[in-house]
Amino acid sequence: YNRSFPGMRTIYDPVTGKIFVTTTNSSDGWFFRTSDETWSSRKGFGTSFPWDTMAAWDPSRNRAIMVGEGETTIVNVDFDSETVSTQSFSPSGDTNLYSRSGISAVYDSIRDVYWLFGGGNGSPGYTGIYELRASGNPWTTTRHELSGDSIPRESDLVGSWGRFVLMPQWGAIGLVAKNDSPAFVIKLPDSQF
Repeated sequence: YNRSFPGMRTIYDPVTGKIFVTTTNSSDGWFFRTSDETWSSRKGFGTSFPWDTMAAWDPSRNRAIMVGEGETTIVNVDFDSETVSTQSFSPSGDTNLYSRSGISAVYDSIRDVYWLFGGGNGSPGYTGIYELRASGNPWTTTRHELSGDSIPRESDLVGSWGRFVLMPQWGAIGLVAKNDSPAFVIKLPDSQF
């Protein structure tokens, strides 16, 4: 494994204690085994992901979605056999956010949906939160308007990556999208699905 590769993306599986790691513009990845702190050999999966994409892991289906910069991909991970495969999906409904850079995505197991939000400065992911049916069939995306205070954000493409926490028991997402601003809370709407 070469730590000089840029744009790391990770998916952690608490059952096996393994972390799948891939990088920007690479069609390979590695599994890190936390039990003995070893790395697998390089695993090819045929798809490379743009720099400003975000993954969200659905542990009930052993898959993630990779979204942003026009990317709409399902990443199937088998942590036991340490294999990965990908396939594209076609979202329907309000799909405006998928073309944006630096968006955030998280899987909500209570509602069985993905929430998409944030992004770079000017992104509609700060005035609305997008709900994506996690089961697919179809991959319907619904936008919900946000009200209340405006969420401050950086002027570049830093976006909201990783600076959020899903609080499903309270139906909310805590978010800090600018280094020197207070935290904000996005109250999740009732699920459409």
